[in-house]
Amino acid sequence: MKFKFFGVVLAAFLALAGVGGFDGGQARAQSKKAAPAVAAPPRLAPAETVYQAGEVHAGSTISHDFEIRNTGGRDLNILKVSAGCGCTVASFDRVIAPGQAGRITISVNVYADWAGHPISQSAVVESDDPDTPHLTLTVKAQVLPPG
Repeated sequence: MKFKFFGVVLAAFLALAGVGGFDGGQARAQSKKAAPAVAAPPRLAPAETVYQAGEVHAGSTISHDFEIRNTGGRDLNILKVSAGCGCTVASFDRVIAPGQAGRITISVNVYADWAGHPISQSAVVESDDPDTPHLTLTVKAQVLPPG
């Protein structure tokens, strides 16, 4: 009788502890819970990478807005825009939300000694897009004498 009582108590304890497969499938259900969804990384998608300004006069300034779209699932962070020379300056939207567009404005001071020559001035964009961490934007023009 003592042995029978001990067996019943042991079986009850094991059932309550979830040992022996009497958990009603709860352990399996908990292990199959979906992991939280991770948003797709940011994606830098420029509308253009080269702007042809045409003919410009020496001493003028060329300014162009490059549209940058984020086609990814998380915010796109523009970390830095580095100009190729002191004649080129950039301003930019630092954060572009998923599905939205931002801008990077490149301004080029056209020097007088460039008259009669074609120019090509670039700026390198650094972002947190894992596929395109660096992107070059270029402004081109044919420089005329001062007007």
